[in-house]
Amino acid sequence: MAGFAELVPRLQQALLLDWDAPELRGPPFVRPDGVARKKLADLVSPRSDAAVTWSVFRTLQRLPAEGWLPHVLGSQTHDGGWDPAEFSWWSSIPAPRSHLLWLLEHPDGLAPADVMQQAPASARLARVAEQRERWKRMVDEGADRGDGVLEPSFEADLIITTPADVVVVMGVYRRDIERRTFWDAHRDALARGLDTALELAGPDRVPWLLFVTDDYRHEGPDTRAMAYEALAPRYSSDRAFLAARLPSRDAAQIDRLAGRFRWLSWADLLDIALDHSSGLPGEGRLMLRRLVDYLKGKRLLFKGG
Repeated sequence: MAGFAELVPRLQQALLLDWDAPELRGPPFVRPDGVARKKLADLVSPRSDAAVTWSVFRTLQRLPAEGWLPHVLGSQTHDGGWDPAEFSWWSSIPAPRSHLLWLLEHPDGLAPADVMQQAPASARLARVAEQRERWKRMVDEGADRGDGVLEPSFEADLIITTPADVVVVMGVYRRDIERRTFWDAHRDALARGLDTALELAGPDRVPWLLFVTDDYRHEGPDTRAMAYEALAPRYSSDRAFLAARLPSRDAAQIDRLAGRFRWLSWADLLDIALDHSSGLPGEGRLMLRRLVDYLKGKRLLFKGG
């Protein structure tokens, strides 16, 4: 595996700006001995989701949040204000305790994603069943690994925190979302993103999931439809579906998430930012023009759906 220095030319090519930011030199990307991890190698790939997400939101991070974030979320009225907005990149968030406890109470619906893992998976569930009460206590006390922790941590591409909101950002480029976890066939990445937003928001902030994709539909004889094409509209407007996908959440919590799922294409996200850029200084408008060129080079300004 190459070192960070060897990947610098490819980073400069893959990212629109801030290729030397400290976030890209942290433990998820570089080992203590300076060798690049797989996450850094993936970042410089021409098909990298992370490179697009970084380039777009790192640009927006330099602009006042009140000038674009409320318009992106479709929430122009706000009591708490939008600035200051804090950006946390690639945070690993343990699965909500409520869901881990629910999994422990409903093991009959669990099955491994890989049939080749059926035997060791069954043995693990048997061990957990023998010590279910112990695991429930451990999870309630904050355990996030071990046999009885039946969902891994969720990695948010970006978390934007304002005085009154928590926005979990998921960005994809030419790929689909994860349709399930290892144990749960109904636990797709959008459900996990919404659950994470609700957990991070706590009782005082508004939870949001902002999901950004290359397009809304993928059609054609040689084009495979994405799972999110069917899932995202239901999370947007079907409360019963949302409640079924978040079975550990009560009615009041589901109500807090209703209307808080925002699905945009990269092109539409850019259009919103441009539409509200007239008050920016020249430097801000120049950054957005550079972003236009970047997304054009990625063929993300051509909307088909």
